[in-house]
Amino acid sequence: MGLARANHNADKCLALLVVAVSLASAAVWMSGPQLTKALPSQQDLLPTSASTTSEGIGQPMASGEAITTSHETPRAMMRPMIPAESSTNDTTLTQPTTLASDASATRAVSTLLAFMALGACGILWVCWMRERRERLGLSKYGGIEPKMGTPPPPDLGRPDRGLKSSRPSIMPPAQPKPVKPPKAVEVTLPSCHAACLAPFIYNKKGEDYIFSGLVADRWPSIVIADGASSMVFLDGTIGAGGGRRAAKQAVDITRQRLEEVFSETPTLPEVAEAMREIFRAVDQTLREDNTQAIARGDAPGGTTLLVGFLYEPPGTKSPYWCYAYLGDGYIVLMSPSRNLGDRLATTYFVTAHTNGDTTLALPLPEKLKNFEPVIGSVAYCPGDILYVASDGLNAVSKYLERYLKITVSHYLWKKSFEKSPPRKVPQLPDILHDPDLPTNTTVTLEDTLRDDTTLGVIWTEQVR
Repeated sequence: MGLARANHNADKCLALLVVAVSLASAAVWMSGPQLTKALPSQQDLLPTSASTTSEGIGQPMASGEAITTSHETPRAMMRPMIPAESSTNDTTLTQPTTLASDASATRAVSTLLAFMALGACGILWVCWMRERRERLGLSKYGGIEPKMGTPPPPDLGRPDRGLKSSRPSIMPPAQPKPVKPPKAVEVTLPSCHAACLAPFIYNKKGEDYIFSGLVADRWPSIVIADGASSMVFLDGTIGAGGGRRAAKQAVDITRQRLEEVFSETPTLPEVAEAMREIFRAVDQTLREDNTQAIARGDAPGGTTLLVGFLYEPPGTKSPYWCYAYLGDGYIVLMSPSRNLGDRLATTYFVTAHTNGDTTLALPLPEKLKNFEPVIGSVAYCPGDILYVASDGLNAVSKYLERYLKITVSHYLWKKSFEKSPPRKVPQLPDILHDPDLPTNTTVTLEDTLRDDTTLGVIWTEQVR
């Protein structure tokens, strides 16, 4: 707020300076016509020649002849002719032109400064309105801006007009029920101790689904599906169409297939092929479900899918981070053991799959039905931390970078992992109600969230 106040004062000083200069130029501009009128005319400065008769014009003059006229011109009326070579006559003739051009230039500059004065007045008005909004707590749209800690308005409900209907209501609840995150699930592997932390979940439309836990009671895994095709109802509320159903089916199918895959001990190539088959099964199931939904008159849906887990193949001495995704979101590996000086090494595995302005989702369109998901693996380093999140984390990332000058990875590291004691599973911070977030801004973090935000973390610690 202090920096914003300093910027407002600087704008005011600059605008007042421009107004002062413009007023001075306006005074000069007003005196411009008086200066022009005071200048001598060019006709007054031209020399007057003696009058002659028409008979003496154009006649050749012989040597020794004198010029004679039919009428004598009085000597008192004759004016001496100034030679053309005289520098005095040149100066007298060019002076009016120079002064007139100077007056025109002064008037042009004064007009320009007058327009600058109008712009300065506009700057003063904008600064005044901005200070008024901050002082009264108004948003840029004129309404009251919600503040951190302000209690929500009372829910008065809908008026009962006595209308009864036998059809079930399709309207979603005004406030979705909070999802209770599961407890952290821990496992001790030969090379590390790992845990799936309780995820951070923010429900705006109810289209995100997450599984965070152990697969086959051994391998920590995170599966996140972000449903698409939300609906806006007549009363302005936002509800999920077929995206909620598609996201839930994608998470359930992926979790069930992973249990089947890890019931044995596959190699890394076999894991990659199994992930490819899982995405094909999700695509086929959602395609059939959308066909049935359209036949019933329901809205179809789609979803993105992100998978990340820790797995140790047989015959290797170290586990691997395996990941697969289709769509957009976050799969980020934080490696504090990798030496980057005082900076945390972070690796981003996701590059959004977009077709123009549209993000690809399952089921894929007919023209892109052969599009394959991205599947990969990275060797594990002691102390690695992997987090998977939906694309709703974009708003959180922009807010942290703007007000705290920090990325999401560094924020999680400083809040949860940097000072965590050994052999104790940390907890994710409550990002929405973090006391370190700025409270003197008119826009809170929750105000910037327009989509569901889901974040899951697999934390590891080296076994000693």
